[in-house]
Amino acid sequence: MTQNTLTHTDLTTTSPFVLTLLTTPGSAAQRIENSELPDAIKVDQARYRELTRRLGVGVQVYDRNQDGTFGFREPQADLYDLETLTHRGIHFVGPRPRTAQWADADGSRVVAEVVARVDAPPPADSSRDIQWLKLEAKEKFGAGVFEGVTFIQRVLTYGGQVQLSCHDSTISQPYTTLYVFWAARR
Repeated sequence: MTQNTLTHTDLTTTSPFVLTLLTTPGSAAQRIENSELPDAIKVDQARYRELTRRLGVGVQVYDRNQDGTFGFREPQADLYDLETLTHRGIHFVGPRPRTAQWADADGSRVVAEVVARVDAPPPADSSRDIQWLKLEAKEKFGAGVFEGVTFIQRVLTYGGQVQLSCHDSTISQPYTTLYVFWAARR
């Protein structure tokens, strides 16, 4: 008799399961606070306020370099509202090198660039889980939830790192994460 077990990849690609796990009352995605994050990616709460949180479920895309290592190409993820579990938008590559975009269903969009990064802290596995980031908004478009965004944090990452056993020229590694969006206080 064979036993069915979920692998790391299975968990990150089983969206309903991951969404339920990460969004149930008391889950880390619901309760993690800025003050609990590594100093390098914290946001100054005296100057900024949290706007919203979105759960990202998707892939990190990598291309094989000439030397056999992999270089990051782009993120591709769906964004979900943590309270309603509704699909709210997408996350994708930016218009310029080293930028990324988040677009909401309300028509607003933000382009940001990484300003700080840390390895995912324990109990995360840094050989599988992508880094936690602090990104600064460079451009904003449209009226809506993202129009006032100043900073974005990528935390509680699961998956997304290239596994050394990959032999393809391009690989998409499943991941989930929590994106926290911040705006200046008024």
